[in-house]
Parts: sequence; structure tokens; C-alpha cells
Amino acid sequence: MVGAFKEVQSLPDIDQDKRPLNPIHPAQARQLLSHKKAAIFRRFPFTLILQVVALIFQPQKD
Repeated sequence: MVGAFKEVQSLPDIDQDKRPLNPIHPAQARQLLSHKKAAIFRRFPFTLILQVVALIFQPQKD
């Protein structure tokens, strides 16, 4: 059975407001889970929800 098992290359994740973010590598997902910075939001499709707030700085319009 060639191609029956496909390895996961990236995992979807969402922020605290349930907005989608860029997919991350499984190793980074394991680190976020072990450091309690993310939690499992859904098992299928496997989705993480971030627990920490990411600050995004935008330039001010003059």
C-alpha cells in the first residue's frame, strides 16, 4: 500500500479569538503544548488554540 499513510507536515492553529493563523510545524506544536502556551482545540482536524497573546505592532498613520 504505497501512499496509504501520509505524514503531517504542518498543523493549523488559531488565536484566542478563534481566528486562523499560519500553519506550524509539528515540532513547534509539541513545544507549545509542553510549555502550556497552546491547547488542543479540536482532534480532527487536529487544531491548536494559542493561550498567549501575540502583540502585533502596526505603524501609526499620520
